[in-house]
Amino acid sequence: MIQRTQTIYLLLSAILSAIFIFAPFAYFETDLHYFFDNFGIHYQENSETKTLINAYPLLILSITEIVLILTSIFFYKKRKLQIRFSSFALLLEIGSYILIAYYVYYYADANISALVNWQISIVIPMVNTVLIYLAIRGILKDEALIRSLDRIR
Repeated sequence: MIQRTQTIYLLLSAILSAIFIFAPFAYFETDLHYFFDNFGIHYQENSETKTLINAYPLLILSITEIVLILTSIFFYKKRKLQIRFSSFALLLEIGSYILIAYYVYYYADANISALVNWQISIVIPMVNTVLIYLAIRGILKDEALIRSLDRIR
């Protein structure tokens, strides 16, 4: 059922995750313009963008999360499976935050040694975490409602 509130939460989360893939979420203050997105840490030199560090695990994590969320939307008749997919997407979202911190504080600090300017797009994983949590809560409420109706029959 597309009209359920948890479906709307999951759809919003998928849209925000897709935006997060292409939005840079950190800039580094140095003589070169370094920026960090899901593809890696890049810098511009002579109007040419070069890659310092590839962040393919972060990209794979983000794409997998989008696929899980969209798959979870279409399993509305199998609520237990929908809960599992949503819970795994929630764990991937938390993992993406950990991976971002790892890239910034270990790779960037060792190679760039600059001040990190976080962008507003770094909030998207936190908003996704809340949206997925609300969706899981809605799915659990539906499951409890169905069980109580089965008890009455």
